[in-house]
Amino acid sequence: MSTPDQPPAGFASDPQLEMLWTTPPPFTGVTASGSASSTPPLSQAFTVSLASLQSGEQAMLDATSAVVDAYNPVEAQVQSVISSDSFFGQWAEPPGYREVATPTSMPNDPLSQAAQEFAAQINPVMTRALRSVADSMQAVGIYIAMLNASGQAYTSADKNSAVPAPNDPAS
Repeated sequence: MSTPDQPPAGFASDPQLEMLWTTPPPFTGVTASGSASSTPPLSQAFTVSLASLQSGEQAMLDATSAVVDAYNPVEAQVQSVISSDSFFGQWAEPPGYREVATPTSMPNDPLSQAAQEFAAQINPVMTRALRSVADSMQAVGIYIAMLNASGQAYTSADKNSAVPAPNDPAS
């Protein structure tokens, strides 16, 4: 038997999802490297709507939060089913059976065998379905972090830009 902390052999443990943040942090201009370039490159003028960027980021965080809130209870239920050795009727008593069914008292019962085979097939399928959702949420989280990093980069570029000195005709 296994527990949610120790899945059955051959199963990848599925993550518990959590939100690292639920509102976008302010754009401060501190990029992932944590430092600003001392000589910013020259660039043509461009415009970035940081408010639109942050609004899109918030909308994605709200949608992701709803998925995370729904995922964790389902993941706990699936782990409970996988941990159980009787959820699918693996030890169900056949009609007319007079003893309490146990794993050792009726290993050759067709109904019990069918339930055991079903559990052996469906448990990995449920695990893979959970993993697909968790992997998708991880990809979405990475995308949201990249949106934030782009806003930080634009803010940093703006803070570190300088108006070039006018050409001095005397030089």
